[in-house]
Amino acid sequence: MDTDETTWCPDPYLPVDGYLELRPDRPGWGVEIDESALRTDDYVHGERVLPIRPDGSTGYV
Repeated sequence: MDTDETTWCPDPYLPVDGYLELRPDRPGWGVEIDESALRTDDYVHGERVLPIRPDGSTGYV
């Protein structure tokens, strides 16, 4: 699956020169969310586990 594909939002905001151009003609968030696509989306939950040292501090590798 393409990581740039947004199936749950058919008309997303796209960055222009690093900024999102808000559109005043859209109410609320300015996007329509396709709830049926969210039900079938292959969401993968990732959780980062930080190592804890004996003194209680976190150890970054």
